[in-house]
Amino acid sequence: NGREEVECLCDASKYLMSWPMNQVAKMNDDELSQVTPMISIQEVSLALSAMSKTIASVGDVIGPSKSTLIEEQKWKLDERLAALKALQNIVAPSLGDRSQNISVTLDDPFLGVDSTVGLLHVLVAHGAFKSVELLQRSSGYVKCNKPLLHPNVLATAALRIPSNIDPRTFLPWLCDVVLPSLSIGHPSLGQIRSWACRTADYYDEENVVGGIDSSILLLEAVSKATARLSVAMNTCFTYPMELSELGDDELNAQPITPRNAASFSFDSKASTQSLNRSTSSRRP
Repeated sequence: NGREEVECLCDASKYLMSWPMNQVAKMNDDELSQVTPMISIQEVSLALSAMSKTIASVGDVIGPSKSTLIEEQKWKLDERLAALKALQNIVAPSLGDRSQNISVTLDDPFLGVDSTVGLLHVLVAHGAFKSVELLQRSSGYVKCNKPLLHPNVLATAALRIPSNIDPRTFLPWLCDVVLPSLSIGHPSLGQIRSWACRTADYYDEENVVGGIDSSILLLEAVSKATARLSVAMNTCFTYPMELSELGDDELNAQPITPRNAASFSFDSKASTQSLNRSTSSRRP
């Protein structure tokens, strides 16, 4: 019942939140060069689940007046656990019999996700847009029927699309999912349009990923998606009701920079609904 005991348990929980990635920091260069440490995602999930249950039982004993720190740590554990389970569900179909024992390296960027929002960020940063669609369909809703993938979160994730990939891989998701979720005048809409201009300039100036053709494709798709949004708004004569605000931890979740390669690959192919719309007008 003492505060010191509660803080000790919270410290253990915080350590587990960064486990097993924190083990890499303890290895010297020789150890890292000689071996590539691997760990099962299921093993990490079991550890998080066990700690969450332990914290929950302690919270029941000490009562609500002393359980604020406990509840916060349990929420964080459950968030990371949900993200790892979602990751397993996404990659399992492509692994067959190995789906129950998915192992990754300790520095794998996907192992470090601390929430489903963080998982979304890493998937987008890796150009895994088919997996992003799977994540959106499987995640559903969190408590209070609040959408897990809030429009603001989607827009923030879209700004992390890498500029070195073919726009055909992300335009369906960007134009069919992200942009329609926003309203005209939403600050993220302007940010996405500015990002599209910068990315188009990069394609053209560096002559990469299709060069000028990719630049035109990207700008046309975003322009038409924005125009459709404007038409839809004018037709309804009203703006859609804003969704409930997310907590700071969800909305401002920091993405994991993909400096290391993932231990498994993703199919980046997504639906082509918007892509077909964006190219149809260019046909003679």
